[in-house]
Amino acid sequence: MKVIGRILIGILFLWNAAEAQENLDKSKYSLVFFEDFENKDIHDLLNSGSWQANSPWGEYLNKYKEVKLGKKGERGRKVDLVQKFSADNLLVEEGKLRLKVSKLAAWNKKNIDGKDWYYLYEGAEIHTRITQKIEDDQWQKKPEQHTGWLYGLFEVDLQLPEDRSLYPSLWLVSPSGRVPEIDAFELDHANDRKYDFFSSYYYHDENENVKNDAVFYKWDDPSIYTQMHTWSILWTPEKIVYYLDGKEIRTQTEHVNFAPTSWRKCSLVIGLSPTYRRKGAYWKNGPKNFNSQHDFLIDEVRVYQLKKNLAN
Repeated sequence: MKVIGRILIGILFLWNAAEAQENLDKSKYSLVFFEDFENKDIHDLLNSGSWQANSPWGEYLNKYKEVKLGKKGERGRKVDLVQKFSADNLLVEEGKLRLKVSKLAAWNKKNIDGKDWYYLYEGAEIHTRITQKIEDDQWQKKPEQHTGWLYGLFEVDLQLPEDRSLYPSLWLVSPSGRVPEIDAFELDHANDRKYDFFSSYYYHDENENVKNDAVFYKWDDPSIYTQMHTWSILWTPEKIVYYLDGKEIRTQTEHVNFAPTSWRKCSLVIGLSPTYRRKGAYWKNGPKNFNSQHDFLIDEVRVYQLKKNLAN
């Protein structure tokens, strides 16, 4: 979702609980971050010092070229489009964080670096706070100037939006907005049900090129849209393990130790946008079955790190 023009490498994987591999063992880890959204509103949350609205890249993300605007009087004219986030689409209600997508009354234009970009929808994204953005060449020189976690266990209890026109995601990324990026899931419904979601991992290879390993999954469990489920990422120097409700669904051991990727601290990011991959489904007339009432619900966020007596 975050890097345009990537090459996805993966397999189609049919998941169900009976076929899952190992249970998640948290006995070696201590809780270092906890958020349950109780007794707060969105202003409390964003002023707490723990969270920031919008993506680590800012308010605008993911640019697309040569797409028909699809507006009366402008039909056939191709424009460049940008994805837009708004803090107004973040709400805290009844002890849960809600991420929404809103449709604007008309196409909006934003000039970015001297070029006009257009958008019709505003999504929502929130991430654990970054104290300072640091460029790649400054990481080793100033590692203390950013927040985040280097390795650990990251868990989020959430309910996915039922509207298949929406695109929720949960991921870890370095404050530079580059690698490493570890995606617990991106729920991509614009693929005609060939798969339901994919997990992925971005890294630098030995030549410092950005690479991506992705695995695709399909399921038939409707409770994923009606109940809370727990998504987890266990990140260690040797592997990345992906869990759903405490059951292992993927283990990544290749490419996790390429320098300098392996030691960069990461923030946790939660996002929701309209599906944008199918041609015309999003950009021409908007999501086919867009329903502003189908929200992305977050109940709890937990981050654990290895207990100090086990760290060596």
